[in-house]
Amino acid sequence: MQNLYETVRCDRNLYSKNLIESQDRIAELRRTFKIFHHSIEQLKDEITTKSGVLKEQQIESAKFSKANEKLKIKKERKAEKIRVYKEKDRNIDNEINNLSNIILDADKQIEAQRKEYEKIINKRDLLGTQLIRKNDELALLYEKIKIQHNTLANGEVQY
Repeated sequence: MQNLYETVRCDRNLYSKNLIESQDRIAELRRTFKIFHHSIEQLKDEITTKSGVLKEQQIESAKFSKANEKLKIKKERKAEKIRVYKEKDRNIDNEINNLSNIILDADKQIEAQRKEYEKIINKRDLLGTQLIRKNDELALLYEKIKIQHNTLANGEVQY
């Protein structure tokens, strides 16, 4: 009986020891549970906060994307205008070159006509001078004819 008593007492001590260990473990698990529960709540709060920040950033990103798209469209329009203006500029340059060539040709023609005019004026002056000489010669011949005529008339009278 004593043996049984000792066995029961040993078992009771063992179970008592196991109970205390289990209670300690339960207490530790409860503390760990509370810590984890607190950590989970903090993480939930962080997720909520970060979720709000993310939404704000997404909204802001969407605004920037729209603004960027508008700027791209404006850029394309400006690039098209620049292309059109460059084309107009090239056309104007070509027209200026064509007009410059026309002016050069006109200047050459004017110079040629001026030279021709000067030749004609020189010819006219020469012909005028020759005409004056011929008129002088003619006047001299008429004078000689008059003299001859008078001499002939005097000769007739004397005859």
